[in-house]
Amino acid sequence: MTRAKFKLTLIRLFLLTLAAERMSAQSTNDELIRPVLATNCYACPSSKLKTPMGGLVLDTRSGMLKGGDSGPCTRQAG
Repeated sequence: MTRAKFKLTLIRLFLLTLAAERMSAQSTNDELIRPVLATNCYACPSSKLKTPMGGLVLDTRSGMLKGGDSGPCTRQAG
């Protein structure tokens, strides 16, 4: 194997390792955060409540489009 091919192989291995590490960290964060949100946050902006907090309903499409007491969200996703 030439020196250039060896260096290229090392760079590829490093990038693959870095990508795998980031995917693993993201998965771990989701596993840690989702239960906390489900227990403490998801019920507040729910259509099941008589008066949702801030007038915001996030579990229906129409509720998300309407927004809360301060109006619809004007930011674009992505």
